[in-house]
Amino acid sequence: MPSPWSWRSTTCQVATPYPHEACLEVGQNQLTDYHLAAQLLNMNRVESVFVQHEYGIFGGADGRHIVKLLEDLRRPVITTQHTILREPSTSQREVLCDLAPPIGW
Repeated sequence: MPSPWSWRSTTCQVATPYPHEACLEVGQNQLTDYHLAAQLLNMNRVESVFVQHEYGIFGGADGRHIVKLLEDLRRPVITTQHTILREPSTSQREVLCDLAPPIGW
């Protein structure tokens, strides 16, 4: 069944929209928007959340804002990492590890 809402960031479409109107615009560098998005997802009948991660899409240092959304979220999360850096900075490594915690977490 198609979802009755969608979510778009200012740089990319994060969820497939059904219907095409978005009910929340997430400002890339507006941390409070990520918190509001998590609340919206928690309040609706969302079974799981699929995050496609690419460095530079999400706000914060190396995309740290999406980690905040996931911390606030109370739904199962599936992530796709589009880029795995050979030599990430400490911050990039932390974001990657926070998005893909060890099995059993």
